[in-house]
Amino acid sequence: TTMKTFVTAIIVSHNSTDFLNETIAATKNQNVDQLIIVETGDAENPNAITAPGATLPEALALAERNAAPQAEWLWILHDDSAPMQNALKEFERLCF
Repeated sequence: TTMKTFVTAIIVSHNSTDFLNETIAATKNQNVDQLIIVETGDAENPNAITAPGATLPEALALAERNAAPQAEWLWILHDDSAPMQNALKEFERLCF
């Protein structure tokens, strides 16, 4: 039996509330252990780390600092890149 990999999903958004909500919903349907959202615009999201004006590398560094210590995989998504159903499961299958 293989142990499950601890996956932290990171979604970087920039004022794209509609796309973001779709991507969050699709990501939560995956087998993720932690979800981190970084908002680089001025959209209000109480579930996001706000970093107005942050570049993509800055946003990713901020998210990584907030990832759980046991995170083995960081799954990086943009607000308009909702994953297909079972995307993470298929990726894990290919890697192991």
